[in-house]
Amino acid sequence: MTAGGSHDALGPAVAEVTAILNRAVGEHRPVKVFALFSGGHDSLCAAHVASRTPRFDGCVHVDTSTGVPQTLEFVRATCRAHGWPLREYRPPMSYEDIVLRWGFPGPAGHPMMYGRLKERCLRQLVREQVMA
Repeated sequence: MTAGGSHDALGPAVAEVTAILNRAVGEHRPVKVFALFSGGHDSLCAAHVASRTPRFDGCVHVDTSTGVPQTLEFVRATCRAHGWPLREYRPPMSYEDIVLRWGFPGPAGHPMMYGRLKERCLRQLVREQVMA
């Protein structure tokens, strides 16, 4: 890395991961290729790699209503800056509404919360792509 913060050392790793993704896309022939972009560092890196494949269709952000508004602002600004199409999804019932209705889920309730806050949104994405 240079004093200016260049990440040239990452070049070979990014090229390798991009090649793996391109092989997977060629082998499995998905209808669409999206990057799930939560706004965190890991998903940002995954979005950068996914955007390098010719089949990249954009980013998907699931607003689970548990984060801060700045996260969604960051996701939107990042996608705009890179020219990545962005699809946003929100669950039909917010985390707050779920807690007010049924109480805090606790550790055993994680699968239920995942299903209500994320999985339903991902199913909607898949339905939209099948119907398109």
